[in-house]
Amino acid sequence: FFHVPWFSAISFAGFPLKPWKKIAPIHAIVWKKFATDVESFSRNYGHPSGIPMDWDGRVYGLPVDPIAVIISLFLYIFATIPVTIGVFLIFIIKAIPIFLGVLTEFWKTLNISKSLKWYKGVVTGIQAQSPPSSSTRSSPRSGHAVWSSTLKKATKGIKKFIEGYAKMNICEKYGNIIKSYAKCVKKLNPKKLGKMISGYCEDLSPLKLIPSEGGIQLLCLWIPILLTSIMWVLGLILVLTIPPGTFLLALLVWILGWIPVFILPPVFYILGWIFIIFGLPVLYILLWGLILVGPWVFVVLGSLSGPLLALQIPFAMLTNNFYNPVEMWSSIKHGLAKVLKIFRSVDRVTANLSIGKVRLSGSDTIEEDTRVEERGNINYWDLYIERCIKEARRIRNLGWISQDDIESASSSSMIAIPGVTIVAILVDSIKRNKKDKTMIYWNEDNKCRDSNRDYTDNVVNLFWPQLMKVKEALISVDGDLDSAGTWVSASLCDGEDERSEQLKGALENITMKDKSHQKYLKIRSQVENIVHSLLRVQGLTSRLHEIFEIGDDEEPPLVDGEQQMMSPTEVLTSDSDSGTRL
Repeated sequence: FFHVPWFSAISFAGFPLKPWKKIAPIHAIVWKKFATDVESFSRNYGHPSGIPMDWDGRVYGLPVDPIAVIISLFLYIFATIPVTIGVFLIFIIKAIPIFLGVLTEFWKTLNISKSLKWYKGVVTGIQAQSPPSSSTRSSPRSGHAVWSSTLKKATKGIKKFIEGYAKMNICEKYGNIIKSYAKCVKKLNPKKLGKMISGYCEDLSPLKLIPSEGGIQLLCLWIPILLTSIMWVLGLILVLTIPPGTFLLALLVWILGWIPVFILPPVFYILGWIFIIFGLPVLYILLWGLILVGPWVFVVLGSLSGPLLALQIPFAMLTNNFYNPVEMWSSIKHGLAKVLKIFRSVDRVTANLSIGKVRLSGSDTIEEDTRVEERGNINYWDLYIERCIKEARRIRNLGWISQDDIESASSSSMIAIPGVTIVAILVDSIKRNKKDKTMIYWNEDNKCRDSNRDYTDNVVNLFWPQLMKVKEALISVDGDLDSAGTWVSASLCDGEDERSEQLKGALENITMKDKSHQKYLKIRSQVENIVHSLLRVQGLTSRLHEIFEIGDDEEPPLVDGEQQMMSPTEVLTSDSDSGTRL
């Protein structure tokens, strides 16, 4: 359609056959762009999982996703109102407790009666040893420690200085200052001027250049001797002028220095007593005024800090999205979880400043994610491939899948072996520690948790939430965990038209309730979806030959510490909940 005007113009210009020659090449280009390339792109990226074939974990795009920035702004707008209201209410409710807490702490630090007693002793000179600071007995550290400890150090320093100042003998001190200053003139010794001039004349005399015998040597050296004599005369002029001038200037400065030496010590001494008599009370009153007004200013500023505190929400989301760009919903949840953490943090900080440590949350529990573990570099692909080989031998020996299926890499074995391995690892992890819901147990030396996993690994970022959903479903199953793991593993091997007798027995002889059956089917579908996605990841596809090249040898004995799911015979002989048979 777009080429019709162009072709018409060429035809009317005298070339009616030329447009027909262009139709075939243009159609070939269009077909390549809209058919061949689209089909290739669909084969690579059109998988329901959205994972390209042989994905190596690389995610292309900007370091900060513009969509994530936009969503974080919406989160900030959405969360600012509740955060502002919540922070405002916390500060308003705790305004009086905070004021009383600051007042009590200041009273302990600078007690009025002790301060007056100490002040009276300093002024009258009767006693000057009672400190105005509080007792140094051990007490739990509170939120006031930042300013109260600084105030205590300052008061101790001022107290020590004033007590030493009150005991000072000004006459003796004044006399020592005069004597010390008078001794400074000894350094201005005029004899040094004579030594300097005589030394210059003797040591640097140009007469030393004149040869003793004369003759031709004198004729050759008369020019250097003349130049040296001129320079020596100029140096002599400098020696005769600069040192005496410097001496006279220093003497003049010393004489003028007697003025501040006689005047300043008495003036400073009098000013010090004026500060002690009048300045300390004024300073004490100003300090009390600051204590009476400061807590209310703090409450007002804190109650208005909600919009600033809410900035943690978009930053938390963007930080999580930077390390885990695959899971946008996880980043959003991480950002929204900051709302409750902000309330708890504000409540905890204000409680430390309040009298009686008033808490609105009623709990001293700190956020769950405060546990920090060292992030290790676990080679999970080696561990997973090793476990796949082990599970492949196990299900082959159980008769759930044949050796021919494994060697030919049939579709059922491609799903069964990775899926059974995932179930086995998760069952082992639950048995190892059921309370640790995020742990993936490989062995005693390798344990992955959400707190120590590598957030820069996009493969882990993609599959971790899916694995956690499967693990949560396994934890919530009713009845025996081994029975559930055995049935789910057997159902993953059920991909052929004809089941083996062993597989049929594992699937049909496990009794369960209808509700449990629905859970098992859901777990099986979740695991199968994970396997379909895994089969497009380079870390697994590049090593599938290691899994499907296992021989006919028997399964090796279990390593100490590893768990194995129950065999069909063990499941049949174990106790199970009453229900319908499948």
